[in-house]
Amino acid sequence: MLNVGIFCGGYSSEYEISLKSANMILSNLDRKEYNAFLVEVDKKGWFAQYKGGSFEVSPQDFSFVDDEGDRVVIELGHVYIHGNPGENGKLQAYFEMKELPFVNSSALSSELSFDITFPSPLMSVSQFTAHPKSASRMSISETEMMPSLFKSAGHAQDSYSHKPSSI
Repeated sequence: MLNVGIFCGGYSSEYEISLKSANMILSNLDRKEYNAFLVEVDKKGWFAQYKGGSFEVSPQDFSFVDDEGDRVVIELGHVYIHGNPGENGKLQAYFEMKELPFVNSSALSSELSFDITFPSPLMSVSQFTAHPKSASRMSISETEMMPSLFKSAGHAQDSYSHKPSSI
């Protein structure tokens, strides 16, 4: 069974909303296939909510020890943090660096779509259009966006290769 950490909370005012969203995901995962649990992230650390307890997760190896003395290692991450450090890609960048698979968009995609000043110019050189107010929150995958950007910059479309950040 795959150990899935659903990362929620974060550093923004949307902490509680993130917890509610993460709980919705948790309640809809197949318990026969996944050993899923919340990992609440705050300024004090990462805390797995597991079998009725709260256990500090090591950011070095994504593990924790439960009340029974069992070491649990997170094998797959699902980032559901609104704002910093999830929606802006910081947590995904760390996962990429530490080679922890995750199901979200890459760090780059998250960072670009979170930055309110960056997506609109990208949209203007690509084939995508969006209302100016929605463009700052729109997320487009790198594989959709980059070929168009390279073409507009005079490069061959195959000069960009996307390495998936999830399994």
